[in-house]
Amino acid sequence: MPLVMVIASGCGRLVSPMTPGTPPCYRLSSTLPDAAFALPGRALTADIGPELSGPESRVAVVGIFVAPPGSGADFIDSGLGEGVAFAYRAKNGGDPDGDMYLEWGLERSSHEEAVSGVPAEYWRATGGMRWSFAWGTMSEFFFSLGGGYHEIAVSGGHELSGPGAYGGAGIELLLGRALSALVNVRFNYFWSDDPGFAVILAAGIGLRL
Repeated sequence: MPLVMVIASGCGRLVSPMTPGTPPCYRLSSTLPDAAFALPGRALTADIGPELSGPESRVAVVGIFVAPPGSGADFIDSGLGEGVAFAYRAKNGGDPDGDMYLEWGLERSSHEEAVSGVPAEYWRATGGMRWSFAWGTMSEFFFSLGGGYHEIAVSGGHELSGPGAYGGAGIELLLGRALSALVNVRFNYFWSDDPGFAVILAAGIGLRL
């Protein structure tokens, strides 16, 4: 029997007498990867979106713009700074209304006293909850709510510190299985002898673990 016929019979319903049992091509196919999974992007598209199962952690380094603070914090001008943001989700519950994350972060920005121009610093440590909703296949829209601690100090001068609360919203772009970029805006209100507030815009890049 020609070799071609032996192979054909081995891969069809009839089994060649020379190869009893499971046809060799069947056994071989079980050890080879599905060609579809070798296509560029296939390994990514299965896990790239907001539907990652199991626990997930996110960490991002952000650049920050702080609009001129108001009320009791109006003694400093607008400022620029940096920070680090973390988020953690225990598991994906498959809830079509969105996933819930714990979030916390630390930020610092440089300012000047509004009257004298003397350098000042504004530190914030925050923690709260994030509700994330799929927006297309490669991005998420989220709301956040929480509290924290704020401290503003003018070099050798006015100081303000106290606890506060915040609320905000943002967009996170999923750049791959492990990378993301985000932009968010947050309103902070904090209590002291003279309460103050600040609006903060942050943008950065992070890792999804």
